[in-house]
Amino acid sequence: MAALGSMLLNRTAADKLLHTLSDSDFYSPVHREIFLAMRGIAAMYRPVDFVTLRDELVSRNMLDRIGGVDYLMQIAEAVPSAENADHYAAIVLDRAMLRDLERAGDKIKKEVHDPEKNVIDKIQAAEKWVFDVSKRRTGRDFQLASDVAGQFFKEVDALLEDGQPLQGLPTGLTDLDARLAGLYKGNLIIVAARPAVGKSSLALWFAYHAAQTTNLPVAIFSLEMSDVELIRRFVTMLGKVDSNVLKRSNLSDEDYQGLVEGCEKLFPLKIYIDDSPDVSPFEVLGKCRRLMAEHGGLSLIVVDYLQLMRPSKSNEGRTQQISEIARGLKMLAKELDVPVVALSQLSRNIEQREPPIPQLSDLRESGSIEADADVVLMLYKWQPDDPSELENLPVVPIDVFIRKNRNGPVGVETLAFEPHFTLYSNAADDLKAGRGMRFSKPKRSKYGNKGDDE
Repeated sequence: MAALGSMLLNRTAADKLLHTLSDSDFYSPVHREIFLAMRGIAAMYRPVDFVTLRDELVSRNMLDRIGGVDYLMQIAEAVPSAENADHYAAIVLDRAMLRDLERAGDKIKKEVHDPEKNVIDKIQAAEKWVFDVSKRRTGRDFQLASDVAGQFFKEVDALLEDGQPLQGLPTGLTDLDARLAGLYKGNLIIVAARPAVGKSSLALWFAYHAAQTTNLPVAIFSLEMSDVELIRRFVTMLGKVDSNVLKRSNLSDEDYQGLVEGCEKLFPLKIYIDDSPDVSPFEVLGKCRRLMAEHGGLSLIVVDYLQLMRPSKSNEGRTQQISEIARGLKMLAKELDVPVVALSQLSRNIEQREPPIPQLSDLRESGSIEADADVVLMLYKWQPDDPSELENLPVVPIDVFIRKNRNGPVGVETLAFEPHFTLYSNAADDLKAGRGMRFSKPKRSKYGNKGDDE
């Protein structure tokens, strides 16, 4: 009654509360009808007051049903001060959310006893119902440009004070960071390549560096490799141990020490692995939301890889399914305000070109991946004149073609990849230039996008 009374007495309060509350927030059917009548008045660009409300209720044949003019007078007299309209609205909204939560609990109880659904589906449904209730409290409204600009200049002042440029989460690879300015929150970053080029290793490096520099959790969803395989890859990478050493019958003291050092680097980090082979973007959202609640934040999400994810609709064509998955990952990044790195396969058509430098059109099964992504990184492994030499090279140049970048320029950077350790690092100048190595360097002017470095 106080909230409705404030709207009757103060036009500013009426304008604000009509957008803050909804008719379903009122428990009493009488108050719902009065609120709907007020909304109808505002929709016709008329002021909400005692007279216009009475006339609107008469036109709806609702005046007598709500208690007549006498009840409207009670409402107008019930409000101590219209200046407290925000406080009254907050109380109404809180009670409405508690009722919604109670209804969600009833639905969850009913769902639990449904014999036709499995446990996972029941948990997902319960999470959604509870989240839908909380979303009303966390939802965002318009932000005044001057307020956002004020926040922006706080970052500018920090830049002047400490000399650190505005950027996202650093990758730890300085040449790549110079192009990308890090991995921005809310962005979907696609890392695409043909099999065995090193995209998983690059994503693991991103995950390691994020966990190391932020001390916040990193979530890795490995749909292809098991959690044990992933840890093996991490330990050999960080300890600089040949990834094939565990396949041999004996282990040298040097290799053993390297594995120990790799584990010591990994142990203090908050890297969480989910190796479920069949997971959807919605399930990833639920799991990451719980992880954020438990640890107070999340620095990075890695999905390996996109085409193995399960769409919510299995009866659609494959292209539509991949489109839905890509869109789901972008919404996940935006909703959690965390960078999401998703790996993607490339079409076999790339192998028909010489040299097989990847283009955006090579993204497998869907062009919508390109549309939803904020950054698209495409990896190309240089090929020696004699392919057999590739197995024995300690370092292989990997070109990272930045085919899309919402926050900066596109182009190409060369990284050094140590295939025996599956480890990336910054490429030395001579490696970038290909000097002293028998490599056929790609003709980027012919096969690269306009703007690629020559």
